[in-house]
Parts: sequence; structure tokens; C-alpha cells
Amino acid sequence: MTELKVKSLPKFVDDMIQKYKIPETENINKTLRAKFLRELIKMNEWDKAKYKTFERNRTKVFQYEILEKLEEQCRAYLVKKSGYDLKVFEEYKKKLNETTSYEDINEETLVEMQKEAAFRAWAGSISKEEIRDVMLKALFEKFFTPIELIQWQEDSDFITIVDADDNRKFDFEYYKAKERYTSYNKSAYYKER
Repeated sequence: MTELKVKSLPKFVDDMIQKYKIPETENINKTLRAKFLRELIKMNEWDKAKYKTFERNRTKVFQYEILEKLEEQCRAYLVKKSGYDLKVFEEYKKKLNETTSYEDINEETLVEMQKEAAFRAWAGSISKEEIRDVMLKALFEKFFTPIELIQWQEDSDFITIVDADDNRKFDFEYYKAKERYTSYNKSAYYKER
């Protein structure tokens, strides 16, 4: 008998804070837990959950499928808590849906998409010249901190991995990475306080 993968609610809260990059505040864990608890009760999943013992604590655990549905239902709330504008994210998804209609893809477009993906895979990381240009720009602007190269590289890698017909293009993580990567002058470095 195979055991289904399960996760506790506190672990799920921590995962959502990391995934959506929600700023750590004093009550964020309590707030998110309360929101998720209300949604689980609405979904009639709270009472169905089984108990599992972790160390000395006995806690309810939920299957991954249930937690995915919960995340989908709470996505607007999580995006809002992360500081991003939900309307802009929804417009991005809508525009992406309009541009990727699979019936309209002809062989020529497919070949071009494959060439572009192959070039991105070959190019791999950001060139030193590209880094130098952005760093120079940052040097000449007063009162700014240096660019977060690690975040920039992670965004580049993530965007490179996701293909043209990949469903991950509709995820919030991809949207954030694309926003940071395409507009590095807005989000890769910040004004000093």
C-alpha cells in the first residue's frame, strides 16, 4: 500500500510565505493560518483531515491535492500579501492566454520557438557584458544599492527552463521572475533608506 503525501498546515503556511515572498511580520503566520483554516472549513476538508504525530505534537495533515486547491482559492489573497498588484498579474495571464492559442501555431512558429529555446539554453547565463552594463548604470545613479546578482541569475535560469508551451508560464513565480528579469532597473536594486 502506498502512502499518500501529506503536509501539515504550519508547514504549508511556511511554504506559501517562501513561495510568494511574503514579508515576515509579527502576525503573518497567524493571519495566513486563520485564512487557510477558514478556507479548509468552507471546502469541508478540515473535519476530514487525519491526525499525524510530529515529534510530540499531534496535528492534522492534508493531501497535496487539497493544498493545491487551497492555494488556488487563496491565490488573490497571497498575491496581495506579497505586495504585488493582483490586477497586473491577472492582465499578464490574460495576455499570455491570448498570445498562446495552440491552434494558431504553425510549423514556422514552432521552429522559431525551438531555435529561441535552444539559443537560451546555449547562452545559459547572463554575460559579463550584460552585468557590466547594468552595474555601470547603477553606479551612476545616486543613492542606490548594488544589484542582487544571485536573484537575477535565478530569474534568468527559471525563465530559461520554462518552455513556450509550459504551463508554468501561468504561475505567479514565473510572473515575478519575468517582471524582475525584464525590468531590472526597477526591481534588482533599491533606493537606500
